[in-house]
Amino acid sequence: MNPKLLIIIGAVVGVLFLSAIGAYFFIFRSTQPVEDPALAAQKLDSDSDGYTDVDELAQGTDPKDSKRFPGSHKNVLFAKQDISANILITENMLDVKEVAAKGEAPDATVLDLDRARVVGHISTVDIKTGDFVVDAMIFGGQPKLAFLVPQYKRAISLKYDELAAVNGLIQLGDIVDVIGHFRVQRREGSPIDYTRIIVQNARVIAIGPRFIPKSEADTSPESIPTGLTLSVFPHEAERLIWAENYLSGGALGARLVLALKSPMNSAQENTAGVLDNTLIGKDIIADPRAIEIYHGTKYGGVARFGRPDDERMGLNKLEGSQLAPQTGVGQ
Repeated sequence: MNPKLLIIIGAVVGVLFLSAIGAYFFIFRSTQPVEDPALAAQKLDSDSDGYTDVDELAQGTDPKDSKRFPGSHKNVLFAKQDISANILITENMLDVKEVAAKGEAPDATVLDLDRARVVGHISTVDIKTGDFVVDAMIFGGQPKLAFLVPQYKRAISLKYDELAAVNGLIQLGDIVDVIGHFRVQRREGSPIDYTRIIVQNARVIAIGPRFIPKSEADTSPESIPTGLTLSVFPHEAERLIWAENYLSGGALGARLVLALKSPMNSAQENTAGVLDNTLIGKDIIADPRAIEIYHGTKYGGVARFGRPDDERMGLNKLEGSQLAPQTGVGQ
């Protein structure tokens, strides 16, 4: 056979073969099904970190940040304010911060998801503003009133008087001063009224039987408390017991008043108290002057001299010659 003819036939066959292959790929490729966009979106990994965008969005991380992926960060609790030891922790004392899963916060830091382990429980140490809340800072057992009492203090309960406690607005955890008003009988003359702060910076740890704040879900009506419990030092406890005993004796005009104090002010004020003459003036309330009379070694009585302004004030004026009854006067 003519070699040229063979070359021509081979070329034609090759062209036909290539054309057939091209037609096959063109036809079948154009008819392949297109992938569902929803399925494609589920597989999308914008930052190529091995986690799909859908998973990262579900975990609250940025799908375009390769350093943030599910499990790379966590929400933890920290103190929004200073929290003293032996304090019942409430929601408003805490806040949430997102940190890296490793290295930025201690491993024992309580997660936001586990806040029930903190809220309603008692702090075991002082927690400063901004500190992460870790398990060791919280007493994990059932709260008891005894755990609200600091190591060197005592819990003392007083009879509760709404009118003497800032109109009944005293709340758990408040800091108060206790002011006492007493009427003291002098050896001679009329009694005097005396008012003084007897306890400062006492923390309210219970109102009635309740020492845990009510939850928002608790809609039961508040009962009128019969007592109020304060955390005080031992010597302050003695003062309070003495004062309550004085009041229970029916002393006229005596009472205890709770003065609400700013939680930011822990200063101790050194006051001398208030007497009648502190506010009204010494001359007005001064008792008549008295002179004891003796005849030799025998007691002859007392001569009382009226005040210069007794007559002006409508009082009976005592003369110097008006002596108290004389007993055993020597002749």
